[in-house]
Amino acid sequence: MPVERIRLLLLFLIAEAIAAGMKIVGMLPAAALAIVPAAAARRLVATPERMAAAAIAIGVVSVVAGPFGSLRWDVPAGPAIVPVTGAMFAAGPLVPVPRGPASRG
Repeated sequence: MPVERIRLLLLFLIAEAIAAGMKIVGMLPAAALAIVPAAAARRLVATPERMAAAAIAIGVVSVVAGPFGSLRWDVPAGPAIVPVTGAMFAAGPLVPVPRGPASRG
């Protein structure tokens, strides 16, 4: 497969995932889950592979913790995801991250 076809396929799959997310949780949480976990993960890791794994973990924690917060504070479940994701982004600089050749692995 040529590189251009693979790139277009990936772009299409990302667009489909965001569109499905908008239908499931709403516009604001879908946009937040598309951008914020990757931005938060970028601060924490040194390689793209680890960034992808960290972004997935941050997204999963946000999607699980958001509805629990929704139950606790009686707010809609979809928008409750956004403050959790934002808090994880804001906490990023507080996490000590090892830098150097050993952490690039």
